[in-house]
Amino acid sequence: MDNSILKQAFSELAKEKYNAYHLSDQKHRFSLGYRMNKHFIIRKYRMQQTKSIAARPVLRTEFVILLILLAMLGAMGFITYFVVNGFRFEDHNTYSVVRTENREDVKSTIEQQYCLTESPDLVFIGDDFVSTAYFIDYEYKGKPILFYQGAAKGSENTNTENKVVLPVEIGEYKGFFIQIDEAEGLLEWYQDGYYFTISGIIDKTDAVNLAQSTKMK
Repeated sequence: MDNSILKQAFSELAKEKYNAYHLSDQKHRFSLGYRMNKHFIIRKYRMQQTKSIAARPVLRTEFVILLILLAMLGAMGFITYFVVNGFRFEDHNTYSVVRTENREDVKSTIEQQYCLTESPDLVFIGDDFVSTAYFIDYEYKGKPILFYQGAAKGSENTNTENKVVLPVEIGEYKGFFIQIDEAEGLLEWYQDGYYFTISGIIDKTDAVNLAQSTKMK
């Protein structure tokens, strides 16, 4: 038999099979099985493509948690700032509390009176002494200020609502300054077993400078 005849026969058979398969494929593209299979394939592909996108909310959540942890560490650091050198400062919405618990050097009575070092701008006006507190009135730069020395046993409450509270250093001691209004300020610190304040028409810098001059009478 002529090879060309066989070749022609096989070619026609191949075309017939191809056309039959192609027609069958076209027909099944609209069948339920085909559509379900197509849906699952596309869904799987989309899930793989959106894995990284789906992870983004998790990353955002982790970022928020990290910020919260950092804020908590900052708050703990702020509290520790006052604990290390004598007292614990607790800040609430409308007031602050200074506590001196669990300290061996805390004085319950005034055993030794303190004062501020005299200077050209510091004028002594008068004082008042009781067993647990000592008050000295001064005039500083023409403005009245009050120096207070108190027994540090227990706690002291201070109104800090809508006020700025700033940590300060008085030599080796830690304290904080409260800006009462534009002119008036209050400096509080713990030293040598006592609780001290300087209050009146005074700014932070002057209050700290005066506090550093604190000495026994």
